[in-house]
Amino acid sequence: MKQSESAAKPRKKVKQQKAVELMAEHYTQHIDTLPDSVRQHRGAIVKLIMEGQTPAEAFAQVMAGELD
Repeated sequence: MKQSESAAKPRKKVKQQKAVELMAEHYTQHIDTLPDSVRQHRGAIVKLIMEGQTPAEAFAQVMAGELD
């Protein structure tokens, strides 16, 4: 039961400056595998990170939406 309780736990919100830093760090580390078009979605990625997603989750969500 504890596992489901932690799964339902709200994610920690991140301030904009920290979200930008996390996004830039992830982008730099994965630049070779990311499409050039991901740069057009900077604002959406930052917003998702601020809402508590990890940078990897935010980039994946934006790229998945782009492919639909």
